[in-house]
Order: sequence, then C-alpha cells, then structure tokens
Amino acid sequence: LEGGEGVLESSVQEAIRSECNRRGWICNGSRMDLPTTTIPGSPDFWILADNGSLILVECKRPKGGKLSSEQLGYHLWAERLGHKVHVVRSLEEFLAIL
Repeated sequence: LEGGEGVLESSVQEAIRSECNRRGWICNGSRMDLPTTTIPGSPDFWILADNGSLILVECKRPKGGKLSSEQLGYHLWAERLGHKVHVVRSLEEFLAIL
C-alpha cells in the first residue's frame, strides 16, 4: 500500500490491522464511522506488541491528511509522559517504526 493520491486512510488502517493480526498482536482501534468515545485527539491505534511494547499510531491520508488541534495536544501530552504517537500515511511507514 504505497502512499498515493487515491489511497484512503481507511485502507491504511485496514493494512495495519492485518499486519498486527499476522504478528499476533492486540490492535485496539477507533472506528472512523462514529464520533469518538475516547479522549478527543487520542490515536487511531493502541497496539500491544511483543515484549511489553505499546505502539501508539495515528493514521492520516497519504496526501493532505493533517492533525487536528486536539490530536496535536494529545501527542504533546503523551510525549510529556514519555510516549510517542507515530503518525503514519502508509503500511510502509508503519513497518518502518517497528
């Protein structure tokens, strides 16, 4: 799933879910079709990976997808607590952070 003009954020999310399932990881993700029921700005995925790793991922459309002010605030809050929210626009970018 190369990051091209016609790639949708939902396609990137599905590719990440599939990769997590393939690896046997727990992938908690927000639905795109409903308003959030979590803290505004929270990342799309909370991934519980091997060796106690927690991976926080925000997916954006490959072309033009921008973070909202709530997302920027959440990312800064997480960083103050020692966590990083990774912003990815393709499966390749997701794989690169692993």
